[in-house]
Amino acid sequence: GGSQLIAPALSDNSLLNHFNTQFKTLHADTPERLQMAHAIRYQVYCVENPLESSSDNPSGFETDEFDAHSVHSLVVHRSSGAALATVRLILPQAHDSDCCFAVQRLLDVDSLRLLHELPLGTTAEISRFSISREATHHLRSCAPRRERHETALERVSGPLTRLGLIQGIVRMSLQHGITDWCALMEPALLRM
Repeated sequence: GGSQLIAPALSDNSLLNHFNTQFKTLHADTPERLQMAHAIRYQVYCVENPLESSSDNPSGFETDEFDAHSVHSLVVHRSSGAALATVRLILPQAHDSDCCFAVQRLLDVDSLRLLHELPLGTTAEISRFSISREATHHLRSCAPRRERHETALERVSGPLTRLGLIQGIVRMSLQHGITDWCALMEPALLRM
């Protein structure tokens, strides 16, 4: 019974097809792409939601010590080439499992105990899940008038962009042998 309910949803890939016609997910595996990821993070974490100090990131790129052992992904609008969103996966560090993730600084003792029950060698932290409101607003305002009301552009900061970030997380996880994730983010994003 349950598999019959799931099969139609899995066979209907129109959302994924719609994403793929408008956007693409890229590994931020070049200096230029990594700079795009850090610029989006700056926009989201220092300007739009000032959780980080812009004075700590005077170059306009938000970075931290976890970037040294992280991989990043971008969501890019196909026709304009504009990078709209980024996410990073903080990879485990075998030599320092007690403080290899940013989330470990914020967890209480019980939560840390739960984290350490995961296979830390194949666990990564989903971090800096960032969708720039400015970039998506700019994309909408630059679209030709006939395209401004298309579904993808109206929902660019919504489900399609989040779908692209999740696609990036899954791809990076497969590439790096990650089997478990930890994350500290808003409950709505965790449920997603």
